Amino acid sequence: MNICVTGSTGMVGNNLVRHLLAVHGQDIKIKCLYRPKTFKHPQIFENLPVELVPGDMNDQSSLARLMEGCSEAYNVAGLVGFNDSVRREDFYNVNVLGSLNFARAAAQTGTIRRIVQISSATNIPYDHGTAVKPVPTLWRDYNRTKNLGEHLASEECRKEGIEIVTVSPTGVIGRYDWKCATSISKTIQYLSKGKFPIFPKDGGYDFVGAMDIARVCERAMAIGKPNTNYLVASGRLEIPQLLDMILKASSGRKPLVYAPSKFVLALGYMKDFVQKYVFPLNNYFPMMKLFGRETVMFLREDRRYDASQTTRELGVEFENVETVFQRQLEWMKKVNLIK
Repeated sequence: MNICVTGSTGMVGNNLVRHLLAVHGQDIKIKCLYRPKTFKHPQIFENLPVELVPGDMNDQSSLARLMEGCSEAYNVAGLVGFNDSVRREDFYNVNVLGSLNFARAAAQTGTIRRIVQISSATNIPYDHGTAVKPVPTLWRDYNRTKNLGEHLASEECRKEGIEIVTVSPTGVIGRYDWKCATSISKTIQYLSKGKFPIFPKDGGYDFVGAMDIARVCERAMAIGKPNTNYLVASGRLEIPQLLDMILKASSGRKPLVYAPSKFVLALGYMKDFVQKYVFPLNNYFPMMKLFGRETVMFLREDRRYDASQTTRELGVEFENVETVFQRQLEWMKKVNLIK
C-alpha cells in the first residue's frame, strides 16, 4: 500500500509518518512532499524509510507525482501564524489553494477514494463555562483561510465523488519540531535564552500531543465517518505552569515584564501600533512576532474543547498534556534546540 503525506517536515506531519510506519511496518510505502528551497533539516527524515518528492502544494504536476500509485492521502500542510507575522497572500496560497489543489489531485488519481485533511480547532465553536461561543475574529487571516480551504476541499471531494475526513487539533505540542515552526516551540526557545522580555502571568490554552493527532488521522482514514470534523484536544495548560516547566528544563530566566494579562494586553496594542505605523519591530526582533494584542487576547479566552466524539468514534485516548509537554522539552534539550 502506498500512502502520501504533505507537511511531513513539520511537527504533526513528521509524527504522522512515524506513526504510520510503526502501525504498518514494511507493508506500506510513504511518499512525502517537500520544498527543496526551504528544506534545511535533513535529520527530519533520518532513519525513516520514505520517498521524498520535491514540489509545492500549488504545483499540480508535483502533486500528481506525489500521489501516483497511492491509495491513501493525508494533507497536513498548513501555514499558522498571527496576522502581522505572515503575509495575507501566503496564508491564502497554502491554506486555501493548497487544500483545494490537494483535493483535486487526489480525485484525478482514480486510486485515492478518501483523504484526511488537517484543519484547526480555532474554527470550531468552543465551550466557555456554560455557554458555547462562536469562533472569534482572532487570527483573522489564519481562521478565514483554514475555514475556506476546508470548505473548498470538501466541496471538491463531494463533486468528484471521493471522501474527506477532517481532523482539527487545538494547540500542538510534542517532539520532532526540528524547524521550531510552531508558536510553542519558538516560545520555548526564546524563554530558554532569556530573550522574551514580556509575558502574561495568567491565561492558557488547550493543547494536544502531535502523536495523538497522528493516531487520530490514521484512525480517521480507517474508520472515520465521511464529511466529519474530528476535534483533537487533550487538556489545558496555564501560563504559569508552562513558564515554570520551560525554565526548569533550561537555563532561561523569567521575562523582565511578567505581569497580569490586562497590562500585557495594553502593551500588545502599543506594540502593534508601532509595528504598523512607526517601525517594523518584527523585522529586527523576531520574538516580537509572538507578542501582540491577538496573542494575549487568545490566551485570555477560557477555551474548553470537548473531544469526546473523537474518542468515542475513533477509539483514541489522549495522553496527559503535562507529560507530552515535558517530553517535548526533554527532546528539544537532547537535540540542542534549547540549552
